[in-house]
Amino acid sequence: MLQSHVLREQKHNPDNFPPVSRSNMLRRKPTAIAITSEDLATFEQSRLRQLSKETRTEGHASTSSNVNIDPSDELKPLPGDKARIVRSREERIGINRRN
Repeated sequence: MLQSHVLREQKHNPDNFPPVSRSNMLRRKPTAIAITSEDLATFEQSRLRQLSKETRTEGHASTSSNVNIDPSDELKPLPGDKARIVRSREERIGINRRN
């Protein structure tokens, strides 16, 4: 019983892996990486496209950043509507009734 418990612990313990000998491992030739002039040209073109895209977006961002837009402005009434709102509120309250 004690022996099976010890075997079970050894199975679940990652530190108890059997030693791996070097003779069992297979080696393969290293992969050669060759960079051609076409690869360099493609990379440079994509990099230039990315840089021009970034400068265009920065240009748009700088022109739009000159106009400060408050998100809560959409919730505010327009100047012409303000008088109408005040008038309707006063009518509901009964302030401007002429009797």
